[in-house]
Amino acid sequence: MLTFLNRARQVRIGPVPVPEVEAYYAEVFERLSLTVHPRELRSVARATRGFPYLLQLVGHYLLLYEHDGAIDGEVAAAAVESALEDLEETVFRPALAPLSPKDRQFLDAMAEDEGPSRVDAIRERMGVSSRYVQTYRRRLIDAGVVNSVGRGTLDIAIPYLREHLRDEF
Repeated sequence: MLTFLNRARQVRIGPVPVPEVEAYYAEVFERLSLTVHPRELRSVARATRGFPYLLQLVGHYLLLYEHDGAIDGEVAAAAVESALEDLEETVFRPALAPLSPKDRQFLDAMAEDEGPSRVDAIRERMGVSSRYVQTYRRRLIDAGVVNSVGRGTLDIAIPYLREHLRDEF
């Protein structure tokens, strides 16, 4: 099965706006006759950061952990925590495994920023040439780990990966 998946055409799905995630969860929970406070609904929707796979994971755990037809704050927190643990195993490890040590250094330099990184800042942190940065920029974009978000600006494409990289420092 794994070889089939490796050969399959990869389709990259962009983020889902968080209000749409919230509306989707609300509709599903209503159909399932589950009670959920709008605060928890908003909280779990935000926790997905619009990442389609995380939307599925959080939803899975919400349904697994709900009790007596209700999703409360405790259930919501446990579902998000479990989903993030799964994200590490099913997304972060496979995404990072094929990267070279230099690719990882580039990502670590990006992880120092709170949001998108200026290419010039990455170059300065790493103490390398512009040509060097462009090579690794392209490699990481091709790997789906980094996005170009404007002229001379990159961002880490996978939600929560920045925090994961910081935890590994």
